[in-house]
Amino acid sequence: MSAWIVGLALAAGYLINKNLQVSGLLDKAERVYNGAAKPSTDGVTSDEVRSAWANTDFTKFGDMQEDLAASQKLSLAAKTENQRALVEAYDAPPGSEREIQGVLLTFDRLGPS
Repeated sequence: MSAWIVGLALAAGYLINKNLQVSGLLDKAERVYNGAAKPSTDGVTSDEVRSAWANTDFTKFGDMQEDLAASQKLSLAAKTENQRALVEAYDAPPGSEREIQGVLLTFDRLGPS
């Protein structure tokens, strides 16, 4: 019966040793995995964010080349607005109202659509 106790003690010792080894390997693998990501950079400063909010030229000039002078940008924006007004005038001559004349409904076995 003492052989059983010695065998049981050896098995328990083996399992405890294996548990410690595997736990150590898992902890090491976790540190390597979590440490693989680079630390975050400082990112954008609040001054840069405020300056971006202050510069709203993109709303007026759209995707115009940034290297153009402001006078050229204003000239191009004015020409664009003039062309838009000409298209509006052509599509809706003065005195005509833009109203919906009717809506086409189609009926099929599923009902109106």
